[in-house]
Amino acid sequence: MSLESYYYVSQIISAIAIIMSLIFVGLQLRQSSRNQFAQMRELRMQVLREDSLLVAEYYPLFVAASRTPKDMSDQDMFKLMQFYFRIVQTWRSNFRQWQSGQLDDVEWNDQKQIILQSLGQPAFRAAIEMRVRADPHFDAILDELVATARHTPLTKGMFWQFRSALENEIETSRNRPPV
Repeated sequence: MSLESYYYVSQIISAIAIIMSLIFVGLQLRQSSRNQFAQMRELRMQVLREDSLLVAEYYPLFVAASRTPKDMSDQDMFKLMQFYFRIVQTWRSNFRQWQSGQLDDVEWNDQKQIILQSLGQPAFRAAIEMRVRADPHFDAILDELVATARHTPLTKGMFWQFRSALENEIETSRNRPPV
């Protein structure tokens, strides 16, 4: 084999090596992207878990705010207001993730339904009205949801709905013949 043949063979081998390394880099980027999405989803779930614990802790404040806000202490009102502002910040963060493609449409639509349900509470709407308007796109969506919530008849709360569903399941279980 001539020197020229060795040269061409080495060029073909290096071209194949470059193509294989590009494929490998592409696969690594894809895996890295999936891992990043999974981490972000886990962080969102962690925030939801923390907020769920706070909801249980703040339940007496929610009840007081919906019934007799004038009787609430300034400290309780401040605590409640800070909780609502935290929730609005979480919503804004989720909106930005949806805008950047890090949150898919299904998850964002689920989030919008949660926002709409939450806006059934006057205290949430008050917190929304007091928010800092920093993102015109998010603010437009939130204003639209507030308008919808204002014209939607208030339904019984989620706690009542859960209690009712639980009672129905217990009744169904009692009426079911043993297996």
